[in-house]
Amino acid sequence: GAIAAVLGIATLKKTGVLQTITDAVSDSAKDAAKKRHGALACIGNIAAFLQKLFEPYFMPMVPKLLDACSDTNKMVAEMGVRAGKQAIANLTDFGIKTMVPKLLTAAKVSMKAHNACLDLLGAVLTNLKVRESKHTSSLLPKIIPVIIESARDIKVAKMAQERLEQI
Repeated sequence: GAIAAVLGIATLKKTGVLQTITDAVSDSAKDAAKKRHGALACIGNIAAFLQKLFEPYFMPMVPKLLDACSDTNKMVAEMGVRAGKQAIANLTDFGIKTMVPKLLTAAKVSMKAHNACLDLLGAVLTNLKVRESKHTSSLLPKIIPVIIESARDIKVAKMAQERLEQI
């Protein structure tokens, strides 16, 4: 993260660091869990340091990040959610509007992905609330039905309840 702040995002892209990180997140070999975990930690740290400057580079990584959030390795999945939250915290209105449909689609893949998406939707709601975004009213009708549907499932009802309380 600190290296990204010093060198800048352009240098990270030009030197291939971002591609290396993206490739590491995508490495599906069972023995590559530490590699995926480390790459996700890098994404989170870069997002934390560069904030809004990272958004254009983060958005293409979102599908791989969402896959990582439902990784069979619990540490990788948790780091995927953590990295996603760090990046979402700094997204602009455009980034949020782009991210929400991806989250809603990913939530339908599996129960594990659904849980991770609920967590990330919480980060979206926090972002919207903190910035008092004018797009909140257009996004809530898309988000609320997914959360309400989740509340019916006993396994994720508590998390869904927490998301509804955020609203």
